[in-house]
This record gives sequence, C-alpha cells and structure tokens, in this order.
Amino acid sequence: MHSHSKEGLSISKYLLSREHNGTRLIVEASLVPSNFFYKLTTRLLGWTAKFVFEEQYQNLKRYVENEAVDDE
Repeated sequence: MHSHSKEGLSISKYLLSREHNGTRLIVEASLVPSNFFYKLTTRLLGWTAKFVFEEQYQNLKRYVENEAVDDE
C-alpha cells in the first residue's frame, strides 16, 4: 500500500501466511521523506513510530480474533 502526504511517501507491505495454528502477519512499513526537514525529523523521532504501530497492530489482532469468535 502506498500513500502520499506532505511528509512524503509512506509504504506499507502486509504479508500473510498460513501457520499450523493460525495465520502469521508480517508488516513492513517505511517512509520516504519529501524534504530535508521531514528527513531530519524522521531520523530523530522515527523510533517513536514503533510504539504507535505496535498499539495499532495489537488492536487489529484483537479485532480479528473477536470477529473469528463471532463467526463460529
């Protein structure tokens, strides 16, 4: 998935694979800054994005698990 904003180009890649006891989700996310300011900001504060993404993926996991239980 690609998206454009004033900050730059955001690229997310989602890989799903079957596992013996469920489904594995691997996510690759990157940002190509649009200018020097955003490049510098990304270098200084980029590590904080890990915490935001982690929370979002945990919410997605709970949602999918709850939907699977509701469908049974």
